[in-house]
Amino acid sequence: MSNLVYEKHLSTAEDFMDFLLPWSEQHKGIDLKDYIFRGQRNAEHGLIPFALRESEREGMRKKMNIFLETHPEHTNSPCILALVEYQLIRDFYRQSDMHGLPVPPSKTLRNLHYKKTEFSTMANWIEDAVWLPDDMLEAAALAQHYGIPTRLLDWSYNPLVAAFFATLPKLEGPQSGFKRDGRFCIWGLNTEAVGTLHQVYDAAKLHPMSMPFPEFPLKLVTPPYDGNPNLAAQQGLFTHWTSQPGSIKSLASDLLNSANRAEYGLEKQIEDFFRALMSTGTANMLLKVTLSNTESEKVARYLRDQGYGPSRLFPGYDGVTQEINERIHFTRKRKDE
Repeated sequence: MSNLVYEKHLSTAEDFMDFLLPWSEQHKGIDLKDYIFRGQRNAEHGLIPFALRESEREGMRKKMNIFLETHPEHTNSPCILALVEYQLIRDFYRQSDMHGLPVPPSKTLRNLHYKKTEFSTMANWIEDAVWLPDDMLEAAALAQHYGIPTRLLDWSYNPLVAAFFATLPKLEGPQSGFKRDGRFCIWGLNTEAVGTLHQVYDAAKLHPMSMPFPEFPLKLVTPPYDGNPNLAAQQGLFTHWTSQPGSIKSLASDLLNSANRAEYGLEKQIEDFFRALMSTGTANMLLKVTLSNTESEKVARYLRDQGYGPSRLFPGYDGVTQEINERIHFTRKRKDE
C-alpha cells in the first residue's frame, strides 16, 4: 500500500494497548491527537460503509416501506443504491418524528413528510447532484448510529473506544463469543490532513488564476451529542465520501464501472484521488494497526479494567445488562492460579 497508509502488525495485546497511548515510542513522528479511529473485527475488510456492502443490499431492500422491483442489471446501479438508502433514512426520520423523538432539521426529508411513502425526491434527482445532500447528513448520522445502514462510516476521537468495538464479543448466534481467527484492526484517519485539503480547495476558489485544485470529497459529520448519550459516551463522529449517483435517466450508462466504484473502501477512494492529481498524497494520512484475534479477549479484558465496557459506552440499563451477559465469553480462572 502507498505511503498514505501507515501499517503496523503487533504481536501481543500489551504492545497493542501501548501503541494506542499518545506518548508511545511505537509511533514516533505520528501524533495520535491528529487522528480519529475506527475498530474492525476483521482486518481484511476495507473501509466500506454498510449501505455499500454487497452483502447488505438485499436486506436493505426488504426493510423499505415500499416494494421496489428493478431489472437485475440495475439492482446495483448507483442511483438505485441511493434510492434504497434514501427510503430507509426517510422511514427512520418520519417514524422518529411522528413519535415525538427529536430529529435534525432537513428540508429534503421534511418535504412531503405527510406522505407515508415518497418517490418524487429520487425520481427527480438531478443528474450531477451530490449524494448525500448536506441537509440530510445529520439525520443520516443519527439513523446510522441506531442501526440503519447508510453510506457513513462510524469513527471515534478515542482509540480505546475503537479498540472496544474491534474486540467486542458477539453475545448470541452460532459465532457468539470472541472472534479467534484472522486479525482485527484499528484504523486512524488524520483529520488535520483532511482539513488542509479543504483549505487548499477554498483558497484555489478565491484565486481563479491559480492552479485549479479539486474539492476533496471526504466530509466529517459531527452531529450534536445533546440528547444522544450513546454517541457522547463513544465520542463518535462520521465520515462521508460524497458521490454523484446520477438520476433514473442514467441507469443504462456505465453500470459495471459505477457499481465497482461504489464498493471501493475509503482507503482506495483516497488513494485514487491523489493518483488523479499525480501526487503521492499526505504521508500517514491513514493508520492501520492489526493484531491477531487470538489476543482479542486479552485486549477486551484490559479495556474493561480501564472502564471501557458496555455499561460505559452504552449508558443505561441495556449497557449494564450487556456487560453482565458478555461475562460468559471471558475465560474464568481461579485467583490463586
